[in-house]
Amino acid sequence: MKTELKKESYPLSPLQQGMLFHKLAAPASGVDVEQIFCRLREDLDIAALERAWQRVVDRQDVLRTTFHWQGLASPCQSVQSHAAIEFQVSDWRAQSRPEQEKLFEAALQNDRRRGFDLSENPPNRVALFRLGDADYQMLWTFHHLLFDGRAVVMVFNEVFAFYEAIVRGEDLELPPPLPYRDYVDWLGRLDLSPAEQFWRQTLKGFTAPTPVSVAKISENETGLENLPGEQQIGLTESVTAALKSLARKNGFTPNTLLQGAWALLLSRYSRENDVVFGAIRACRRSDFPGGTSASDLSAQ
Repeated sequence: MKTELKKESYPLSPLQQGMLFHKLAAPASGVDVEQIFCRLREDLDIAALERAWQRVVDRQDVLRTTFHWQGLASPCQSVQSHAAIEFQVSDWRAQSRPEQEKLFEAALQNDRRRGFDLSENPPNRVALFRLGDADYQMLWTFHHLLFDGRAVVMVFNEVFAFYEAIVRGEDLELPPPLPYRDYVDWLGRLDLSPAEQFWRQTLKGFTAPTPVSVAKISENETGLENLPGEQQIGLTESVTAALKSLARKNGFTPNTLLQGAWALLLSRYSRENDVVFGAIRACRRSDFPGGTSASDLSAQ
């Protein structure tokens, strides 16, 4: 059966295609479902905050986008003419602080398990939890298909700018954003054959990423399950400043310095002089006009 979509429909970027693949391969995994929350210690005008979120949705095509693949030769994304932001409010003022923490942790888990129906509604929603008379926790949940991490700050900047204007009774007008479709169209016109030749030559001889070969303690020796874990290591301010200074003097970012350290570590454990591993980049620096603009929320 052929699916008919609006004229605003256009293809997915390669990165979006990969994300959609992982979503369809494991629908209940919560993969690429992003949750951002922040504490707002002020006497909020809840109605104004909801209106501010709606203003951002109204002006940003990407926040009104749904994704479609059934009956199509290739998946596409479609910008809806209107989409109402899902904005839920819960009042937890009668609960103790420990109970509020438990409720919020449960809300995070339930919200993640809920996921999104990508073809039904734009994968984007907000929940506001009232903890005190002037104390709120705001949770914003969206699918990574919509935009990259840098755009998160831009969305919040616009939301709070509209909120302040609404509270003051003013009408805020921001510069029109660049449609994400312009970027996808530009991407489709690129000749990628030189890039393909470069990477085929550079990666010649590699068939897989370099593995991390470390000795593992068996379950019988520890009595514990062999489950993945997480460990955080903090650096002092002086060490952090020295690393930033080193990166700046050599013309690269701290992230590049970190990747270099990882490459050395990978070489040591794999006993290979030539290693390969993957890393995600925002890729905003390109020849695309306005690709680094602060109003461009969705460049993948």
